[in-house]
Amino acid sequence: MKRILICAIILCVAVFSAAALAEAGTSVTTGLPTEAETHILMVQLDNEPGARPQKGIASADIVYEYEVYNGGYTRYTAVFNDTVPELVEAVRSARILHVDCALDYNAAFIHYGGQNYQGSNVYQYMGKVGPDLRVDGMSDDKHFYRDTARKAPNNVVCKLQLLMNDINWNGVDQRCPFAFSETEYTRGSEAADSVTVSYRDGAYVASYTYDADSGLYLRFYNDEPYIDGDTGEQIACANVIVQYMTYGWYNDEADAPKVTSTGANRCDYFIDGTHFTGTWSRASVDDATAYYDEAGNEVVLKAGKTYVQTLKDTKEISAYSGGELLTQRSVQAFPAPAPATAPATAEAPEAEPEAVEAGPEATAETQAQAEGTAAVIWNGYDDGDAPTQTIEGLSPEEAAALYPDEELDETQQTVLVDDLMVNEALDDEGWWNILLLGSDSRELGVRSRSDSIVILSVHPETAQAKMTSIMRDTRVQPYGMGYMKITTANIYGGPEIMIRTVNEYFGMNITNYVMVDMQSLVSIIDLIGGVDLDITRAERTVINEQLGYDTYDFHVDNKTRLEEYGENVHLTGNQALAYARIRHLDSDYKRTERQRKTLIAIAKKLQECDVSTIFSVINTLSEYVTTNLTLSDMLQLASLGLSLDLSTVEQLRVPVDGTFHQGLSEEGVFYIWADFDQNKKLLHEFIYGSEN
Repeated sequence: MKRILICAIILCVAVFSAAALAEAGTSVTTGLPTEAETHILMVQLDNEPGARPQKGIASADIVYEYEVYNGGYTRYTAVFNDTVPELVEAVRSARILHVDCALDYNAAFIHYGGQNYQGSNVYQYMGKVGPDLRVDGMSDDKHFYRDTARKAPNNVVCKLQLLMNDINWNGVDQRCPFAFSETEYTRGSEAADSVTVSYRDGAYVASYTYDADSGLYLRFYNDEPYIDGDTGEQIACANVIVQYMTYGWYNDEADAPKVTSTGANRCDYFIDGTHFTGTWSRASVDDATAYYDEAGNEVVLKAGKTYVQTLKDTKEISAYSGGELLTQRSVQAFPAPAPATAPATAEAPEAEPEAVEAGPEATAETQAQAEGTAAVIWNGYDDGDAPTQTIEGLSPEEAAALYPDEELDETQQTVLVDDLMVNEALDDEGWWNILLLGSDSRELGVRSRSDSIVILSVHPETAQAKMTSIMRDTRVQPYGMGYMKITTANIYGGPEIMIRTVNEYFGMNITNYVMVDMQSLVSIIDLIGGVDLDITRAERTVINEQLGYDTYDFHVDNKTRLEEYGENVHLTGNQALAYARIRHLDSDYKRTERQRKTLIAIAKKLQECDVSTIFSVINTLSEYVTTNLTLSDMLQLASLGLSLDLSTVEQLRVPVDGTFHQGLSEEGVFYIWADFDQNKKLLHEFIYGSEN
């Protein structure tokens, strides 16, 4: 009977995982949900007064501002992916530094002409960009024309949507150097509500003011709202980065910038109303730029648009909090200590002497270093000292491995739950709520957090299903314990304490659960002969990196290097698990999507297996799956899952946007503080159609 039950669980988990895939994907350039394919276009835009306001720039996901003429004259490099406008204006010529930026994304490189000085010939350097991705408007009348309402050279228009559709994207593997998250992004310890970056006083001055209501930075230029020339809307972004670079000038030509885009240098980050400092590094132009905080942790940006102000590493910025000047400085020159987790990089070469002209560059720069503390990255875990207290059932070493981010009270013990706090007053109206828990422990038999917490609501009579995911950093106080993240409660009391906590905080009536350990993937996939998945080149690289340092206690001999990428790549168990764990390539959302894709691939392969293989899988899986569902329950659930129209499955995430705030506790732990009264109401309305 247990074997039949486990088989039903396999079908149920695979089917409802497939349902979750029906939701939109996540953009690599913003971290926001999107249904669009990844087609990254990088357009060089003019920033002379005659080109302002630029048209179409409000649709850009990421915008860089570069000094291209000595004396503080700048242009923009705009990255489009999520939303591609019909037209953009005004397109200008390219420099070598723009090509280096395009290679960070493997983007379609769109420009109108290019510099061809000796030593600074962009056309000779352009060979690094794929032939199908080079688009020069000077020889393309189909996609470019001049706007007669503006004067040359500030009036070149690109038909960007048409161009995107005409580009041959076959075999193009694109990437983004930034990591994003809607909830687990890096924040600084210093509040900062505005920042000013001056390239040329009174003429090229970018500034940002943080709007706490929207959580975005409003952009200004020369103290005026910076607007899109088409829509008239003021530009706002989620992140502002000041990326310091070493500048020189080819052959002392004032319009031929020689910018060091490899090696390493420093950054200022402004995210969610906070400021912190860090570094960037890039081993070569073929590698992606990596961004770090001062502690050497990878910076995760807040999901949304990003503006990058590239700046000479001898210039100043001004940041304010409540009108008080926080920092006005020139960043110390590199080399500085390399980030702790950064890859080894070549030392940044010294810049050639600049041709100094009258103006801001001729004034002496201050050398005062910024005060302030290093930021901490929040990926759901902290890099602080791990606790050493003993918890019942765990050794001190296991506790330290499992609790790097929360201080444990040595008096706390495993909690036994005899009351699930079921909301008896809740009229279920035929709905059946089940708690799905996913754990990802690195060792067999070691209890871990529940990184995936989902309420599965099914209505057997109407063949409906709804899924509600709970953010793992939500702050709760489970029965018999202190405050902690909800993801942590599983270690103390297992599924029962998770059920009680969800019932107590969200007013639910859950009594059933299914818990699955992702570690089971290795054994199962090898038993069924591997799985086939679509793998990008970037994913292949990360998979091989993970196979080099992740140690699994079983099937260690099956850690073969993955050589292929593309469609339907055959993966072993260890390769598939490494794929399912990829996170920092893009986002945590994409990681969960990869996990669901892996489960679906397993389900498809199981349909092809013979009976003996199925029973081998059942025996293996039995130690990884726990549930209190009866056989009758599971068969009913599996039957519903197999007959369900996956496109009709509704989904919700709690806490809902606008009903929570997030930040550091006094103990330095990152939490999400939720308004549970509001979320209880919204959750009930989502499941039952009324407040109930």
